[in-house]
Amino acid sequence: MADAVDYGEIADDYAFFLAHSTETEAQRAALAPHMARLGSEGRLLDFGAGDGAFTAGLVAEHGAPACIAFVEPSPVQAAKARARLAALAETRELDGLAGAGPFDLILANHSLYYVADPPRTVAALADALAPSGRLIAALLDRENALARIWRGAYAAAGRDFPFWLADDIAPLLARHGAVASEWVDYRLAFEDSPAARATIMRFLTGGTLGEAEAEALALFDRHRAGSRIVIDTRYPHLVLTR
Repeated sequence: MADAVDYGEIADDYAFFLAHSTETEAQRAALAPHMARLGSEGRLLDFGAGDGAFTAGLVAEHGAPACIAFVEPSPVQAAKARARLAALAETRELDGLAGAGPFDLILANHSLYYVADPPRTVAALADALAPSGRLIAALLDRENALARIWRGAYAAAGRDFPFWLADDIAPLLARHGAVASEWVDYRLAFEDSPAARATIMRFLTGGTLGEAEAEALALFDRHRAGSRIVIDTRYPHLVLTR
């Protein structure tokens, strides 16, 4: 990973984001054609599954594929994913990508920010694709409003931004096939308060900046609309087809 972030430790902050954002619904709509193409005979890999809730929601909506494999570095999150996904389909937990596949659909849902060696990881994911498979990497890009806050918080703390964005990953994917961008538009809106701003900041940084995070809360000011913070933004699903 690019930096030490255990998002299992900020589950409440992530839950706040989900409760005040339309992102999940927008993502599921964008992924619907790919899930339909996967069908009941397809093989799915969830790279960076978290607690498995996102993929479980997709499967509940579109039906189970023949197999779901997943990679998740947090033992606590992996246990949740294992239980959740195994209730829906044949499930395999992978320690890594060596020898994995082939998969008809690979989802890397906001997970490639954190990998230690992006070229190697992207190559391994591409190698795990079936000949007609698709790899979909969801990543904020530099123009995304939350990415601007995220990067700005590190700048305010006097630290280099240690993660990878869509702008970094897209050229790596292009080494392995054709890459298209499918855009996900969504809104984050919540009643403004220092506590609410701090919650979203922890969601973004994983709490890695300590006291410096409080000093960066002014980055939300430009999104203030009356008594609320309202952020309308977008990011790409980078779709690799081999």
